[in-house]
Amino acid sequence: MTVSKGGSLSKGLFKFIVVLVCFSGIVGILYWTRFSGGQKFPKETEVADGALKAPSKIPVSFYLPKKDLSGLAEFSFELEDQRSDLSSWVNNLLWLLSSTPNDLVVPIFSEDTQIRSVFLDESQVFYLDLPSSAVSLDIEGVELELLALEACLTTLQANLPTVTKVKILVNGDDVETLRGHVDLMRFFSLGRK
Repeated sequence: MTVSKGGSLSKGLFKFIVVLVCFSGIVGILYWTRFSGGQKFPKETEVADGALKAPSKIPVSFYLPKKDLSGLAEFSFELEDQRSDLSSWVNNLLWLLSSTPNDLVVPIFSEDTQIRSVFLDESQVFYLDLPSSAVSLDIEGVELELLALEACLTTLQANLPTVTKVKILVNGDDVETLRGHVDLMRFFSLGRK
């Protein structure tokens, strides 16, 4: 069996195109994962000996309302341990609360929700300042609003163990309701002393 020079060139070109397509696909996936709301890659951190090491991940519990309004569904996910940076940690928790791990639950925040600020006072009261877009997600009905608030508070309680109470602000101000029904003027106790 003989192969002409042109056939050999075609095979080489074909292999090059296959490699190029595979490489492009990998780069595309990495780009999407990093910049389009996918799970972000952990940044490398320098350790004492100068070596680079990926940050540790820890299991996190989070809760979302069930579509049938029968309660909350609990989920677990591993996140980069950013508990030393309260703002980053809470933004990661909000990212989880904007996810939909399955078709039986609803997210309570939009995908791009980021905190405006957070503050933990000396008596362990946690102030969560959200943008107005965070409370404009299309959640209708008092039952779903109550479940959304419960999901947020339960997630905070599970992942901020020293917090005793939560105060939710919107654009730095007290607001009367979440989405027209649930009272936000009060401090929410997390059942700790």
